[in-house]
Amino acid sequence: MNSDSRDTDFDDDIPILSDVVDLPPEEPTSPLDQNRLAELHAELATRTQDLADELIHTAFQQFEATIFEHVSNRLRTDLPELIENILKDYLSPRS
Repeated sequence: MNSDSRDTDFDDDIPILSDVVDLPPEEPTSPLDQNRLAELHAELATRTQDLADELIHTAFQQFEATIFEHVSNRLRTDLPELIENILKDYLSPRS
């Protein structure tokens, strides 16, 4: 087998950029397909909304827990000193 015959056979099967390719005409979408497409659209929208709701709910729970922890820690740290200073100021003899 020489290389010229192999290359010729191979080249006949591959369209080149200047060749016109005939595509089969698209069949019109049947009403059943439209219904299934509408069902798919509704299902995708519903599941996407459910996922977004879940993610937002979880994010707010985590955010709330973080804020609660931060406020609680600040109160635990600063409140004793604040009370002590107020008591000292209130109970100290006035001149």
